[in-house]
Amino acid sequence: MRRAGSILVFAMIFLSLLSLFSISSKAGVFTEVTVEVPPACEVDVSPGSSGIATLQGTVTCQTLNTLTPVSVTLEATSTIGWVTISPGGVIFQGSHQSEDINITIGVPITTSTTGDYTCTISGTWEQGPTTGPVNEDSFQILIKSYYMMTIYSETPLKEVKQGESTDFNLTVENTGNCDDDYQVEVHNVEELESSNLLIPKLPKLTVEEGCLRNIQLPVDASSDTPTGEYQINVRVTSCKSEGSEDGIVFEEYPLVLKVKKGGEVKDEISSKIGETLFDPMILIPIIVIVIVVIVVAVLRRSAKSQGVPS
Repeated sequence: MRRAGSILVFAMIFLSLLSLFSISSKAGVFTEVTVEVPPACEVDVSPGSSGIATLQGTVTCQTLNTLTPVSVTLEATSTIGWVTISPGGVIFQGSHQSEDINITIGVPITTSTTGDYTCTISGTWEQGPTTGPVNEDSFQILIKSYYMMTIYSETPLKEVKQGESTDFNLTVENTGNCDDDYQVEVHNVEELESSNLLIPKLPKLTVEEGCLRNIQLPVDASSDTPTGEYQINVRVTSCKSEGSEDGIVFEEYPLVLKVKKGGEVKDEISSKIGETLFDPMILIPIIVIVIVVIVVAVLRRSAKSQGVPS
């Protein structure tokens, strides 16, 4: 009786193990495939760059069934651009193995830094009749900032008289891929001050990505500023680029100020009046009129002296 009971208990344990093995085989609890990638990848999208970056990840397979190989197929999805995996498939044979993979992503040039972009690596594995999903992993696609600007003026040449002032109108356009602060200054200000040309320091200005700002650069000419032409070298510096690994980014733009002698306008008017008065086409009629007036006056005086009524 005891023997029969032992056999019954053994049979129940055997059936339980068999059932567990069958369920496990279908569920794949004996095999696990995992992908691991770095948390982020930075991509250079500045003009002239490739917009392509590569990072390395790892695929790990753990299985209790060491006799049957595990075939892994990988795939990648990205919220921007394109992505490839090399190799795209891996075969494991053993209880615990890992394989390196290279992930290459491509992002359009001049992409803005304001977007939130991710890439996910996933896939499936197959071991004999059993299949299962790869434990996926994701990383952030970080768009590297680049700093660029354009500066121009519709009136880069101005004229003033000694003792007067004028304003240059400048436009600063942010052509980078992020918001930026700019410092506008005159690079040769000391040279201009030696000629008594005064240019005040301008405050920093903030320009959003893809936008532009108009500013005024005032210039004061002293009464004793020598006459002539002066070049004003305006330099615009990207403040955010000062901490970048690529170095400080700046652009220069030349302006020209022509200083004339004070009172030169009145002299020109007097000169024009003189030229007009001595124009033969105007002078001859005036002479004729004067002669006629003189002749008439003489005749009247002669007639009066002779007693002839006028």
